[in-house]
Amino acid sequence: FFNIIGLPPQIGRTFSEEEDKVGAPPVVVISDRLWQRAFNRDAKILGQAITLHDQSYTVIGVMPRQMTSPQDTDVWLSMIRRSNNGVWMSRTIHPMIYVWGKLKPRVTVEQTRTEMKGIAARLEKTYPDTNRGETAVVTPLLDNLVGKYRTNLGLLLGAVGLVLLIACANLANLFAARGAARAREFAIHAAVGATRGQIIKKLLIESFVVALLGGALGFLFAVWVRNGLVALSPGDVSRFQEVSFDPRVLGFTFLVASVTTVLFGLWPAWQASHADVQVALKEGSSGSGDPPSAKRARDWLVISEIALTLPLLVAAGLVLKSFSRLQSLSLGYEPRALFTARFELPWRIYNNREKIDTFGKALLDKVRAIPGVQNAAISSNGPLMGGWQTGFWREENPRPQPSDMLNGDLEVVAGDYFQTLKVPLVRGRTFNERDTKDSPRVIIIDQAM
Repeated sequence: FFNIIGLPPQIGRTFSEEEDKVGAPPVVVISDRLWQRAFNRDAKILGQAITLHDQSYTVIGVMPRQMTSPQDTDVWLSMIRRSNNGVWMSRTIHPMIYVWGKLKPRVTVEQTRTEMKGIAARLEKTYPDTNRGETAVVTPLLDNLVGKYRTNLGLLLGAVGLVLLIACANLANLFAARGAARAREFAIHAAVGATRGQIIKKLLIESFVVALLGGALGFLFAVWVRNGLVALSPGDVSRFQEVSFDPRVLGFTFLVASVTTVLFGLWPAWQASHADVQVALKEGSSGSGDPPSAKRARDWLVISEIALTLPLLVAAGLVLKSFSRLQSLSLGYEPRALFTARFELPWRIYNNREKIDTFGKALLDKVRAIPGVQNAAISSNGPLMGGWQTGFWREENPRPQPSDMLNGDLEVVAGDYFQTLKVPLVRGRTFNERDTKDSPRVIIIDQAM
């Protein structure tokens, strides 16, 4: 795995062949984030023990900060070491895993997809009960990480570029107007021997100072609002929480300021340096020495600003309209004043249903006792997160093959689940205290099912 990723650990090492076998010593590799958060970057982290699921593991390495994954993993442990577990050996209840592969030179993604389809077809033929209709999906890593957000990020970057163009056009117009107002000043410079190059250089320096100050203020503002933007970001965008400001970002900001200075400060400077000296000295600072072509150019800049602003205004209006519709969209439950917490019980301690039920009842009692809490419930997944896919069939029909079963989204709940989410009951009843492990098994279905 680590060889495919191509990132060596910043300290320590990754798994050896002896540690990647069934029954091997329990060792782990941790992330830079966990090293910082839990161990304060302790230089003696190697060899220390951490507890996972009530089992002790020895830390053998720390990955660099740029190591990432779709799930923002903090701990890596050997899958092969645990593969003698019955769940991993079963073809019907095997947990989902991702397979990572590095393509050979000159092998395309399409060729890989074709090959994987052939493998899936052979598996379907060999194991028809479990692999009927199953196939393999091959996705480049970058698409897996940001694929569904790539278009949105591109649109966002385009909007930022338009705002930058509008600001630059506005500044170019202001500099051109300012240059026209200073025509007498530049005429005097020219009269005493200043060259056009010197006048252009003077104006470009002024433009650069303004651009640099604007870039610095923008950079400071971005640093100030960074935490708020990250908090509003979707939680499943890989590494979004790691957005930070470093010398590369500062250098890019300086580069953008410099390039915009040259592109949009050169034209006003060139216009000012080509003003008619005699006319400017006669007319004074009224700016009447400005040629008609320069005035027309400034008019076109204003038109360009309006043309660039209009799409942004329309897009912003559409976004606000969509947001307003989403706010009024019926989700099937009431999200206001609803809070959730997600955690995982250590399976070595809570290894049977009785212990889990006891913990759940105690948790619900404590949450209900909190002042201001009206209802409390437990569910296997949060609202709109999706549940466990399970197959089912009508009892009066013979049991079909697994691949022929109807699929449903299963949620396991406890407590006042429907009252807490304010989900109305169409027919029948909700669960009550008489629904125990010894009573007849009951379920609640939705109208779609």
